Amino acid sequence: MKDRIKKLYRNYINNTGLYNLYDNKAKKAKYKALVIYSNFAVKLFLKNRHVNNSKINSHSGFIESIELLKCLNHNQFTVDYVNYDEIYYLDYNNYDLVIDIADNLRKIENKNCLKIYYATSCHWLFYSKNINQRITSFYEREGILLRTDRPISQFENEKRADFITTFGNDSLKATFFQPYEKFINLNISVSKEVTIFNDTKRNKNKFIWFGGYGAFHKGLDLAINVFEKLKDKELIIIGNLDSNTEFAIWAKEKIKQNKNITYYGWITPNEPKFYELIKDCAAQIFPSSSEGGAGSVGQLMHFGILPIITESVCLNVPEHLCKIIKTNNVQDILNQLIDCVREVSEMSEIQLSELSYECFKYASTKFTIKSYHDSINNLLNIVSAKLR
Repeated sequence: MKDRIKKLYRNYINNTGLYNLYDNKAKKAKYKALVIYSNFAVKLFLKNRHVNNSKINSHSGFIESIELLKCLNHNQFTVDYVNYDEIYYLDYNNYDLVIDIADNLRKIENKNCLKIYYATSCHWLFYSKNINQRITSFYEREGILLRTDRPISQFENEKRADFITTFGNDSLKATFFQPYEKFINLNISVSKEVTIFNDTKRNKNKFIWFGGYGAFHKGLDLAINVFEKLKDKELIIIGNLDSNTEFAIWAKEKIKQNKNITYYGWITPNEPKFYELIKDCAAQIFPSSSEGGAGSVGQLMHFGILPIITESVCLNVPEHLCKIIKTNNVQDILNQLIDCVREVSEMSEIQLSELSYECFKYASTKFTIKSYHDSINNLLNIVSAKLR
């Protein structure tokens, strides 16, 4: 089967929200799958309008949703595809395989159906505990009581799943309280793959915070606090501050007060301006309260930018290529972030250049759509063997 599915048919079935997808030139289908995930990119793919779409390029999950569909078709599955928040009535028992990002596996009564929880974050209990610690600490430091900018539901999919797929490391898997053999690793992709190393001389005093929706959840407050104290270091911020009004007001005022911190708003990695801003950064600072693997960190590693991250980011990356802060105590995180920033600034140019190249080399093989494709095919090989 060619890399790109040449022709797909779509039926919007009885107002259920389902898209029925199959490749009429693929091998004869053996199995039927239901995918409950984001269908934004898939709808554009069916109309051949997905290439160079700015929103699709804004998040690797959109690209991955298309690749997941291709791999299912190639592995002899017809696919019903429904958006995770647009489900009406579905007969869940009509499938050999259900892949669900939400909390729908409890609805399946068919014992012969294989159930996969497509987990893109940590367990909700770990998630909630960590963000509540951050909210409490922020109130104690700044006198402002925030609500979480990324609320999460109390899912139980992991209990009912035959397999749980994750993009993260063993720290992430441990948050689910499930047997280790249930987990299957997927490789996360990025929006902008880099194939040629950027050997621009790094500014050892220039750092970046880069993140998507939920800036407080992703530790931007801690990054700002650190560079308030390190006036001789520069922090650039690429992200969106509009998701939590109270936090955005606080952050923008802090940025205004500190000339060494600059906010550029949201810029996708495919835009030329993105590269111009980040090309000489030494390291990224990303002290998120919890992640499912953090594609934004992998994206900056493609550009050779060293990660300074909290352990709760749960990224699959060798420890010698990053600085990992292994505590959830917020004051300790702040102190260690300051130490890490200083350590990077004190590196020799040769040491920094070598680490930068190693980051690029690792990311350009590990965090790609091909590596995601390969990991999905590995998953489907396991599934097919179970279904035989």
